[in-house]
Amino acid sequence: MPESPRTKERTGAAGASRVPRRTPLLDQYLGLKREHPDAILFFRLGDFYEMFFEDAEVAARVLGLTLTTRNRNDPEPVPLAGVPWHQRDAYVARLLRKGFKVAICEQLQDAAEAKGLVNRGVTEVLTPGSLLSEALLESGESVFLAAVTPSRDPESALEEWHGFAVGDASTGELRCGAASAEGVIAELARVRVAEWLVPEDADLPAPLAALVAGSGTVTRLPAGDFPADAAGLEQRFGRRQLPEDLLASAPAARAAAAIVQYLDRVQGGRAAQLRPPTWVEPGEGLLLGPEAQASLELFASGTGVESHTL
Repeated sequence: MPESPRTKERTGAAGASRVPRRTPLLDQYLGLKREHPDAILFFRLGDFYEMFFEDAEVAARVLGLTLTTRNRNDPEPVPLAGVPWHQRDAYVARLLRKGFKVAICEQLQDAAEAKGLVNRGVTEVLTPGSLLSEALLESGESVFLAAVTPSRDPESALEEWHGFAVGDASTGELRCGAASAEGVIAELARVRVAEWLVPEDADLPAPLAALVAGSGTVTRLPAGDFPADAAGLEQRFGRRQLPEDLLASAPAARAAAAIVQYLDRVQGGRAAQLRPPTWVEPGEGLLLGPEAQASLELFASGTGVESHTL
């Protein structure tokens, strides 16, 4: 599956290949960045959130920030860009809408009480498909997180079918199902997916791979993040709360479980707002494909003005 330029731009630990003279602060920054290599790290320094190295260069370009350096006299000065702490959400929201992930690093102790370097840590990771805060969501907007996974069971009657799940972190809605590639495309093309979860080893049919690559941020996860059965979902919600179709479909269960685990991880604990998944049978209703949505200007207007959409 091809990666978009945005995906490539976000990949890798920023600055790891060109580290100048080390300081305790840079050591602290780089250690946290290594833990979140695919996110823009907002590093709290007093009244500002600072970004360094490639993160600073990307943020300056995307957000229109002034790009400066931290150590101008060093042979390899460190690129630096920052935003005031009280304007953080506005800038973070713009990055998320552009498809980037953001890791928020806070000062975990009062600078006046620190003996040496202030203790810092990442307190939240924000991704395009896992938003909860109204400050980061546009009014009335639904932000969808979707997962797709092919069947791995050669004995399954659904061998050629793919599992899918789609959730809205802000409302707790979680829907899932299993269908052919065409059925999955018909179901997921009608919602605006902000972020896709895909197994690293996924071999998706070309049309489905094109849908995933052509919209939203693609997050590739280890195969282990897509559990082999519904055991985790049963433990989480109770067997009686799960649709029988879901219990019988390993591909759908893997997709739904991947969304639950991912939201738990990025939210730093159990995503309590999630409701038990419901089953979707593609083709039961009249679906509007991408072409019809564009013609009706449901979500995007030819004028580019959001208020001009249906």
